[in-house]
Amino acid sequence: MFSTFDLKSMAEIIEGQFSYNEYNGFEHSLVPYDVKLGTKPVLISAPHSVNHMRNNNVKKADLYTGAIASLVQLTTNCLCITSNRISEEDPNYTIDGRYKDAIKEICDQNDIRLVIDLHGAAISREFDIDLGTMHGTSIDETSVTFMKNRFNENKIKDIRLDDTFPASHPGTITHFTSQSLNIDAIQMEVNYRYRNPNNTTEFSALLQSLIDIVEHFGKDSL
Repeated sequence: MFSTFDLKSMAEIIEGQFSYNEYNGFEHSLVPYDVKLGTKPVLISAPHSVNHMRNNNVKKADLYTGAIASLVQLTTNCLCITSNRISEEDPNYTIDGRYKDAIKEICDQNDIRLVIDLHGAAISREFDIDLGTMHGTSIDETSVTFMKNRFNENKIKDIRLDDTFPASHPGTITHFTSQSLNIDAIQMEVNYRYRNPNNTTEFSALLQSLIDIVEHFGKDSL
C-alpha cells in the first residue's frame, strides 16, 4: 500500500487540472481530452473528469476520476485518456465523437487489450463498485472474476455486476470499444467513499486494486 499522506497530496495536485474553472477545465485546450502514453497495453479512461454536456444540460464531473486514472498511469506505465475541458459532447453518451476517435487511435497504435472506463457513483449508492459489462458481452467472465477478487482482497467488498450501470447504451465507451473495436472493455462506477482522497484507507485500496488489475492484464503473457 501507499503512504497515505503522499497519496492524498498527489491526488489533490493532479485533480487541480480538472477542477480548474469550477471543473469546466482549461477552456483554451485545442482538444477536449488529454492522452498519456505508456508501454502496458491497457487503457484507463476518465471521460467525466470534468463537467460535460448531455441533452443540452451540464452534468457535473465525477470527482477524482481524472486524478485516479492519472495515478494509475504514473504507477503502472499503462495508457490513459481523460477529459480536460467541457465540450459539446458527453464522451460516455454521445454516439461517436472526438473522445472515441482518440480511443480508436490509441487502441490501433498500441495494441490495447483492455479498456477500463472509470466513473463516479454517488456516496448514497449502496454498492462500492458497479462493474458494467453490457450483461456479459463486453468482457469474459474469467476476467471479471479476477477483477472482483482483486477488489475483495483489498477489502472492497460490495462489488456489483451490471447492477445499476450496465454500460449498455450505444454511446458508452464500453459499448464502443467492445463492439466497434472488438477489444475487451469494462465500465467501473466507483462510490465516492472510495474516490475521496480524504478517506485515505478506502482511496488507497481502490488505487491498489486498479494497479493490480492493470499489471495483470498488461503483463507480457496472459
